[in-house]
Amino acid sequence: MSGSDGLTPANIDAATAAGLKRASSCPFDPNAALGAEADRYQQAATGNLVALQALRDACLDTAMRCGATHPHALVMASEAVITARLCAAHRQPEDARMLAGALCFTSDAFRQAGHVEAADITTGEMVTILEQLAAEGDEYCAIASEQMVALYPRASDFARSLMTVEK
Repeated sequence: MSGSDGLTPANIDAATAAGLKRASSCPFDPNAALGAEADRYQQAATGNLVALQALRDACLDTAMRCGATHPHALVMASEAVITARLCAAHRQPEDARMLAGALCFTSDAFRQAGHVEAADITTGEMVTILEQLAAEGDEYCAIASEQMVALYPRASDFARSLMTVEK
């Protein structure tokens, strides 16, 4: 097995069969290059909501400063969505709104990159979240949802299909 084969399940199985062992723990902090942020990642890894929210906010801030047309916009947007999803899993309305915001930025980055179908799917997911928050009485989300549906009718179709699946 050469280094160029890559890490695949087959290679891992072959290495295990050959008696090769994996380290049981990493003797160093792989995130050390992040400086003070490394500690926040460690806390977030344990499910600490405050640390997760701080990471989400930092990712969104970086993505927004970068702008949807920046070459790394989709990377920044992806990190923002991942951390926003982890926060939203704690089921707080504010975190759900932030996930909708991260999806909105991601949708815009997809559109700027010419990926209209991916943008519509992402917008549809965002509309689904906004609609659910609106159903709980969030008037701002109701307005935002109406505006997004008016701008992107195809996304509305995707949102309806998601809402049907969830019930």
